[in-house]
Amino acid sequence: MTTKEVSLGKLKENDYNPRKRFDDAKMEDLKKSIEKVGLAQPLTVRGLENGDYEVVCGVRRLRALNELYSGNKKIPVNELELSDQEAKVLSLTENVARDNLTKIEEARAYAKYITSNGYETNLLDEIEKNVHLVDIPSKSHKQVKELANQIGKYTSPSTIGKRLKLLILPEEIQNAVESGEIKIKVAQVITQLRKLDDSEFAERKMKELANDPNYRGSSPNLEGLRKEVGKILEKQEEQKEKSEQKLKKFKTRARERKTAVEEQVEEIKEKFDISELEKVDSEDVVEIGEKYLEILQNEINNLTTGDRFDNLQDEQLELEDREEKLKRNLKEVTNNNLSRCPYCDAPVSADDLKNRIGIIEDQITGIQEERSELSETKTELTEARRGLRKEVKSHNQLSEKIENLQEEVE
Repeated sequence: MTTKEVSLGKLKENDYNPRKRFDDAKMEDLKKSIEKVGLAQPLTVRGLENGDYEVVCGVRRLRALNELYSGNKKIPVNELELSDQEAKVLSLTENVARDNLTKIEEARAYAKYITSNGYETNLLDEIEKNVHLVDIPSKSHKQVKELANQIGKYTSPSTIGKRLKLLILPEEIQNAVESGEIKIKVAQVITQLRKLDDSEFAERKMKELANDPNYRGSSPNLEGLRKEVGKILEKQEEQKEKSEQKLKKFKTRARERKTAVEEQVEEIKEKFDISELEKVDSEDVVEIGEKYLEILQNEINNLTTGDRFDNLQDEQLELEDREEKLKRNLKEVTNNNLSRCPYCDAPVSADDLKNRIGIIEDQITGIQEERSELSETKTELTEARRGLRKEVKSHNQLSEKIENLQEEVE
């Protein structure tokens, strides 16, 4: 350590000082003291590459000096050779030791140190994104223990862990803690609501409790607060238990539906000779069922609107028209005892006309039978598809419920 005097203009504030709030009245008292007796203790600094000095300890005194004197004023300093990490720890230690920090400032300083020292997430960034931050390091975490060891007798892993939890409180509650409207013990109890799964609900309940007159001021009802927080957390556990029971039932029903889908798939494959069914390839039987539904629907569409169905209709209409004409001829020939067709003058006999009418009637009957078979096949396909669709739909609805409940339980 080197003790010397440097120009005030060469002294710069550090950007890692944990102290953010400075009491105006105390600042005025400090300025009067400096004017009267000078600095009681030199500022602690480290040299910068450009020849200036960074104040590691004594930022409040530096501000007071800047308000009192010009940049040429010589100021006593203790210069230390410090790495960035060492400077941060020393600044934090000095502030904690002097009890200069609010509990929130202390918490943010701890979070910055832990983040910069290899913690897997940026705590302050994550906290700002979401009040429900599960990954607050505990007192047993490596970086927490290391920080406590470096600060020494002025703190402990348990204290650091408690302070860090304050950072998940909504900003308005943190401000109330800093201003003294809410006691630190009240804030620590409220932080237990971070265990709630619904972050929006957690934040809302935190604010409700923090604004309750029973838990504010100099004599808060701590026991009542603990009971209320306990009830909220207990209610969540009860809800979780109900959700777990419901989840178990849904999973059993989903397995049953999956088995039913598998049975329907096998039955359809055996009953219908449809080449497209053989091409379906999947390890998921429900996915197979969904593809079968598409294939069956295509088959049903083809039966009712395809070429074969339309052709049969046209053929039947054409045959019925020819049958009607032959019957008229037969009537004319029979009634008038004709040997030639009254329309085309070709040779004709009643027996020949009857024979031709009989052939057409057989053809119409064949077409009607084929159309009936197609209609029957359509009915069978429709019923098979309806049964399969019911099981697939039921399974998928249960799967969606399971997914939603899984989120609640987890």
